[in-house]
Amino acid sequence: MTIRTKTSKIARVGTQAVQTMALGAVLSVVTAFSATAQPGRPSAQIAWHQWSPSESVGRDSAAGVTGLSQMAVPLSWRFGATQRVSFDIATAAARTQVTRRLGGVETNSTLSGLTDTRVLLTATALDERLAVLVGANIPTGKTKLNAEELIVLGTMAAPAVAAPVAAHGIGTSLTAGLSATAPMGTWNITGGVGYEQRQEFSPFYLADGVSSVSGTLAPGNVLTLSARLDGDIGDASVVLDGSVRQFDADFFAVRSVQISSSSTQGNYAEANYRLGPIANIALRVLPGGQSARDLAFTAQLQHRRPFESAPGVTLANSGANLMSAGLAGTLTRRDAWRLGGGFEARRYTGIDADTSLVAAALTEAVGSLQFVFPLSRGEFALTSALGIGTITVPGRESVGARRLTLRGEWRVR
Repeated sequence: MTIRTKTSKIARVGTQAVQTMALGAVLSVVTAFSATAQPGRPSAQIAWHQWSPSESVGRDSAAGVTGLSQMAVPLSWRFGATQRVSFDIATAAARTQVTRRLGGVETNSTLSGLTDTRVLLTATALDERLAVLVGANIPTGKTKLNAEELIVLGTMAAPAVAAPVAAHGIGTSLTAGLSATAPMGTWNITGGVGYEQRQEFSPFYLADGVSSVSGTLAPGNVLTLSARLDGDIGDASVVLDGSVRQFDADFFAVRSVQISSSSTQGNYAEANYRLGPIANIALRVLPGGQSARDLAFTAQLQHRRPFESAPGVTLANSGANLMSAGLAGTLTRRDAWRLGGGFEARRYTGIDADTSLVAAALTEAVGSLQFVFPLSRGEFALTSALGIGTITVPGRESVGARRLTLRGEWRVR
């Protein structure tokens, strides 16, 4: 993308924010609003997440990120789960702190508040073989971030960090979709289409008393095509999911105003870019038999095509691949009490066209344990996950990284 040059110091910060938003929050925001509750169960959670590299990482090793901690409270509800019409709502609150080393001195930056609220209305017919979905993203999340908050956003949105909440506010959007399922022998095949119309919002506002910079982002609409094949192979249940997301062009504008004793001057810059389509395929296998009860194998491959920095102009080295595979299941059970565990390996190729943390490549192994015990009207699950691996910011050598996530979740029957 091409940004016209600005002169003030705070305007240069605003220019950097354009790249942070384009290659950071836009890439990772989906994870911030993914469903965390089991289907049909209202859920309240609290999660504590800590991520730390073995040495500072970022564009400049002398001013890099040395750690992130986040306390998050995701909330989700489902109403009418056993009816033909159901209603889902999900939101979260989070406080994130990023530590950086500046000239040998560590400094902290914080971003806290609500995320946007996602709502979804689902109506089914023909024995649930036809579903119509209507949803919206309600802009309850924080926008118009200041310079320190933008630094936090650029870190928490990075795939390598894997924060429970990866963004706060992305503006209003409306979604509509349709899916249909048909039997194919002992298997079922499902096809779906969805369209999201997204609205303009202001991601940041920076001011220092001498000049100010404001940003406006008009994200492009999104078309999603999906398919699912599910059935049995012997005693094992198999689910294969595939999807493609196609993005319209985004428009980003930055306006700066400089105030002097004699005059007021303004500068304006804009960027048009288009995110490459995302193709995703995921496999889930649940082996049958008493000895394999609750065991699940999962694998995923995601491919992102390169950006278009202008209509018909592809930005070199801006594509990326994400691969993961995992195994999880119950280790031991006694009545409604159970102990589970899992292992997952992840690899993300990163985006070589950008040198920020959000574009960093990663290789990681994650182990987890979960303890579930019954309550009078549901159950409570305690989960711990430890990830160890490496992270590589484009143009720099790989460094080690570690993350720890502790999560408590209350589920209602």
